[in-house]
Amino acid sequence: DVNRRSLRGRVINRRFLRVRRVNRRSLRLRGVNRRTLRLIGVNHGALRGRGVNRRSLRVRKVNCRLLRVRGVNCRFLRVRRVNCRSLRV
Repeated sequence: DVNRRSLRGRVINRRFLRVRRVNRRSLRLRGVNRRTLRLIGVNHGALRGRGVNRRSLRVRKVNCRLLRVRGVNCRFLRVRRVNCRSLRV
């Protein structure tokens, strides 16, 4: 499974896979390419560790700098800002 392989050996349940697949598709529609999606998929759980809690994730937009801190290279982001609704944790 592609989703399972991209998480580099982490054990994840089916519900998490389903949510991630939907988010991945909505990000594809916004012009974010596959390599960035893989990086976001590995790192998006760590966004909460940077003072972004679940409630603020629904309304706030993550800028490129925050994504770059989490290991996402913004050169691969076609959109300036990624909607956090797509990155729901």
